[in-house]
This record gives sequence, structure tokens and C-alpha cells, in this order.
Amino acid sequence: METDSLYEDIDLSRGGLNPRSTPGIQTLLSDGLLFLSQYGWYLLLGVAVLYLLWSRLAGPRLRSWWTHREERTSYDPAMEERKFEEMMKARERMQRVNEARAEEHRERMEKKKSEELQEKVDQWEHFQVVTKKKKRPVGRDYLPLSGTGGGGGGYRPQRRTVSRGGGG
Repeated sequence: METDSLYEDIDLSRGGLNPRSTPGIQTLLSDGLLFLSQYGWYLLLGVAVLYLLWSRLAGPRLRSWWTHREERTSYDPAMEERKFEEMMKARERMQRVNEARAEEHRERMEKKKSEELQEKVDQWEHFQVVTKKKKRPVGRDYLPLSGTGGGGGGYRPQRRTVSRGGGG
């Protein structure tokens, strides 16, 4: 008769346990509903935070890990060839961009160099015009020691040197 007491909670007509006849399950359900009624908002907030963390941090990493894992395990020569061709096209594109930038830089440097050369030529021509205007004809107003003449710096006396004879 002991075996009958073990199976009295099972109601085979309903397909399993009867929660009203089982005190353990009834207590568990009432405790669960009590917990939900007291802490339901906190539980909902916690689930929302966990979902956001999962979608922002763990989800994308897991997806990328899974796709990389599938790519590593399944080797397809056609796909590898396509990836190689795409990589070569990208390299060629980058090389063309780099060559175009180098050509632009070269043109800018040549232009800058020609501008500097033209500026030097203009300065030289300006210098020639100015020096022609400064030159005065030799005549009665010519005073070579006054310092106002042509291109010289005026009169400077000869430098005195000390004799190295050693005597007295």
C-alpha cells in the first residue's frame, strides 16, 4: 500500500501532475507569483538590461566568431579564388590612387620650383633696374669718399697689422 501513496499525486487522466493535489508544486507556484508581484518591474528591467548587453556586446562577437568558424571549417576553392581576385583588385585600386597622389605631388613640387625660379629671376631683374637707377654719372658732383656713390660701401682705411718680427 505504500506504493499507492507515492503515486496519488499523479493524475493520469489529465496527463501528469495535479498542482492542486500536490502541496509542493502549489507552494512553488504561489511563491513564484508572489515574487513576480513584488519584484516584477525589477525582473523586467533586469531582463531588458541583459538583452541590451547581449545585443551590443556578446551577440555580434558570437555571430562573427560563428561565421569565421564556418568559413574555416568549410573550404571552397572557388570562394578562395574570388577572395584573392577581390584582394588583388583592391590592391590595384589603392596603387592607382597612390600613383595619382604621387603625380599630383610631383606636379605641385615642379610648379613650386618654377615659381621660386621665376621669383628669383624677377628679383634679379628688379635688382638690375635699381642698380642702373642708382649709378650716377661721373661729373662735378662725384665724391667717392662720401659713401653715396655706386655699389661700394664707402671709404675704409687699410687694415693695420701687427708685425711678427718679435723685436722691440
